[in-house]
Amino acid sequence: MKKYRKDGKTAVLVSPGHGAGWSTWEAPPKDKFLALDRGLIELKLAGASWKEAAEYLQDEDIYLGGWDQAEIQWVPIGERFIIKEYNGYESLVLLKDVETWEA
Repeated sequence: MKKYRKDGKTAVLVSPGHGAGWSTWEAPPKDKFLALDRGLIELKLAGASWKEAAEYLQDEDIYLGGWDQAEIQWVPIGERFIIKEYNGYESLVLLKDVETWEA
């Protein structure tokens, strides 16, 4: 999979609104593909519709409910991150910002 990179950052598709997650509603390896695929990023940058995204994916098993509210967030190249989801709301979290707790 090719990623979309620009100015030292990698583009990541995240759906920050409540309702339907974008990548988090799919199992691996589809989840990573939906978040990072260069073709999907280019479609989003071009303002592509849900229908255009579906035509690009050509996969009936992928739920596209989060496409319309998905947005591009930028992560420095090499920075590790996770996408958390709660009630369809996705948020991108850099692993360097995660605090660990000990009992």
